[in-house]
Amino acid sequence: AVIIMLLTGLGFATALVGFLAALGASAAGYLLARNVLEVSYGFSVEVWVAGLLGGAVLVAGSGWLATRSVVNQPPLITLRGP
Repeated sequence: AVIIMLLTGLGFATALVGFLAALGASAAGYLLARNVLEVSYGFSVEVWVAGLLGGAVLVAGSGWLATRSVVNQPPLITLRGP
């Protein structure tokens, strides 16, 4: 149960941060394409979806790998340290 909550929290937090990063990157790409390079800008939903899902899976997976030793032992042992 703790692992599910941990992965869900990491996944949602990463998706939110990824959304904000993709929004900023798209805005910067649009401004560069239109004002500096003077070319048309092509928005791609597939890139957004792949970035958000890929980032969420990678961060949730690495978070699980980093915290699994702490989650699998009693809290008192974790608090006492090595």
